[in-house]
Amino acid sequence: MGTYYWFINGVRQDSGWRHAWGMTYNKDAEGRAVQGVQQINGKVYDFGNNGTFFSRGMVKDAYVNVVGVGWRWINNGQMFSCFRHYMGTYYWVENGVRADNGWYFAWGFAYYTGKDGRALQGERTIDGQTLNFGDDNTFYLRYFDGGSANPGDDPRRFMQPVTDLHFDYDKSGHPIPGTAYWDN
Repeated sequence: MGTYYWFINGVRQDSGWRHAWGMTYNKDAEGRAVQGVQQINGKVYDFGNNGTFFSRGMVKDAYVNVVGVGWRWINNGQMFSCFRHYMGTYYWVENGVRADNGWYFAWGFAYYTGKDGRALQGERTIDGQTLNFGDDNTFYLRYFDGGSANPGDDPRRFMQPVTDLHFDYDKSGHPIPGTAYWDN
């Protein structure tokens, strides 16, 4: 049937790791040897796509198409969550999926990703409010601290990290995109 099955004393063995010929294999719930990139017990493994079915090990750091799940960023065998530097910019990634159009917190700073998933930089208008995300590849939200600027002053001197921006959180403790509010 295009795959391999594992038998012990004539009985097909379903689900689980198997070892033979110095290689490691995994069987699905119907007893078939798995192939491709698979998520097994929360870890992501590569079993190749050339009909050999053996494990090449845990996926270390890649953007891969996980069978039955879809394209995901993987880091050390797990779905990646946090900022990811890719092609000259940063993307926010949650459970391996790029997050678009939303507020995200990391390292005590607030970030916003646009419709293409890229972290914003420079002055941007969001919900009718002009905000500054810096121009030095740091991407975090700054605000004017109320100081008075003289002509010729570097306006960045008056910019501080935003620490009073809050979110509503889901039952897992993750910020809910689009629920940001200022705590004044």
